[in-house]
Amino acid sequence: MKLLKNFVHRILPHETLWLCYLGLQTGLLFWYVGLSGWSVFSVAMMILVVGLVFCHRPFVRLGAYILIMNGMFNAVEYISPLINPAGHKDALLNQIDTIVFGQNLSVAMEPFAHPLMTEVLSLAYMLFMVQLFLRSALYLFDGAEVRQRFYVGLMSLYAIGFIGYILVPAYGPYLYLKDTFTDPLDAWFFRDLLNWAYPKGTNYTDVFPSLHCGVSLLILGADYFYHRRWFIIFAPICLLLWFSTIYLRYHYTVDCMVGFALAAGCLYLMKHYRYQKGD
Repeated sequence: MKLLKNFVHRILPHETLWLCYLGLQTGLLFWYVGLSGWSVFSVAMMILVVGLVFCHRPFVRLGAYILIMNGMFNAVEYISPLINPAGHKDALLNQIDTIVFGQNLSVAMEPFAHPLMTEVLSLAYMLFMVQLFLRSALYLFDGAEVRQRFYVGLMSLYAIGFIGYILVPAYGPYLYLKDTFTDPLDAWFFRDLLNWAYPKGTNYTDVFPSLHCGVSLLILGADYFYHRRWFIIFAPICLLLWFSTIYLRYHYTVDCMVGFALAAGCLYLMKHYRYQKGD
């Protein structure tokens, strides 16, 4: 009983959300495939998260989620098909875009495509990874309260985002609507680099919600609160990045809207939850 009370007292918001995500994923795995390597893996990840709640080293307790997030991102590529026998949900997402905007906005932008624009937006899209890893690393060495608030917000967003990945898996317009497009969006160095890197960096289910939009907005918001200089550096890049997700055909507009909404909620959580001193 004392152990349970200590657990309830110590658990942070993002740890609760990760247990919710992993619990849902584990339940679906047992429902669809029973006892398997992936269901055991999912249970093991839940045990790891519980163990981290009792860790008294903030650098380890928070920083471990960088590894957990990357590990689960790769694992979802194999888990999602097991728990989604009906397949991907691109038709649903594209239908929502069509109802709201009259047509898919990636298709609507095609007549305005230009190699120079494609090159600039390809660079902006890739700079998300620079923003994510640079700012995550620097916040890990920040002051205790800022570090905890940042990681609570960021990893809460990832936990919710992964729930979207397993419940609403989708390829994105660039694959689902590939026969609709006539312009391949050719450009130069950065476009070629992105075309090479993107298939290696996707898990083919990471569309809804758009964490490119959501995470970049959350980091930008955190920088606005805590490190205004970094906000000034990344604000124009993020504006191009958000536009690029549609222009480059990687996301439906509904993905981006939900990503922004989730980021706003996690930013509110970051600023207003009760800071847990000592962790």
